[in-house]
Amino acid sequence: MIDEKHIEQFSAIFLEKGYTGEFYTDGVKKTDVKNCLKDYLQNQAVQRPVKEAFPFRLNSFIEGDQSSLHYTLCSFKIDYDQVGGLHLTGMQVFKQAGTETEVLNVSEQLKAWPDIPARDEVLTMDFHEANLPITQDAEIVKAMVKQPLVQAEHLDRFIQALHAKGYTGKFMAPRVPEKELAHTMLTYLNRWPGGIDNVNAFPVWLHTITQGSLITDLRTVCMMRVQYDPEHGFRPDQLRIIRFDARKGTSINEPAPVSLKSLQELPTAQKANALALQNQKTAKKNRRRKL
Repeated sequence: MIDEKHIEQFSAIFLEKGYTGEFYTDGVKKTDVKNCLKDYLQNQAVQRPVKEAFPFRLNSFIEGDQSSLHYTLCSFKIDYDQVGGLHLTGMQVFKQAGTETEVLNVSEQLKAWPDIPARDEVLTMDFHEANLPITQDAEIVKAMVKQPLVQAEHLDRFIQALHAKGYTGKFMAPRVPEKELAHTMLTYLNRWPGGIDNVNAFPVWLHTITQGSLITDLRTVCMMRVQYDPEHGFRPDQLRIIRFDARKGTSINEPAPVSLKSLQELPTAQKANALALQNQKTAKKNRRRKL
């Protein structure tokens, strides 16, 4: 795990240079550079070794925003080593004016970290005279700018609500293997052109094992159908609780989905497990009667 002091030092330099607005990476927006860094690193820590999480990009609109036709975006390429900590290895500035996009590759002008241009200096840079080539990094960032952002508070609220209900395990989504919920949702959305705004991305069925595991014979699986709207965020509107027997490769019971009007109606994981066991007993009794 990265030393907290490295995050503090890195964030302090950005604040000193005037980059005090919102930052985003991996499609999630945070209120400032420190929170964005911590969120990214915490998510990466559960997915892969720290060294594989770098380099990555932090982005911030220093003028305008994604929804406007006129904005200035700074994209910072971040790397890490144990001696020097977090440091900047590249920087591009994108100026959007109507349908025209100009790119300034500030990486060519960077000296030693932490000598980066201040926010106010970037806003006065002459893009027309720069005439610098658009790098592969710049093309990547241009694509990222077009990707609609998941509001961090929507994702955080959804995760917190499920955790409060006892759903603290890993989740699966279509074409996404079992991972922490935040990673599963972001990976799923990144597979859709247009991300969160793609009408075909929702509803989506999420699966989580609430009793047992992928290596146990008997397990309880909760399947939630999740909807999304830009105002209220994520919410499950249907739930199926299945008791699965891996030895036979079949479910012990096949209950119909239960409709949910709100997150409050979602039963706790403990109650879901109890319902699954009760349904298993009922199914067993019914089979006996048929015999």
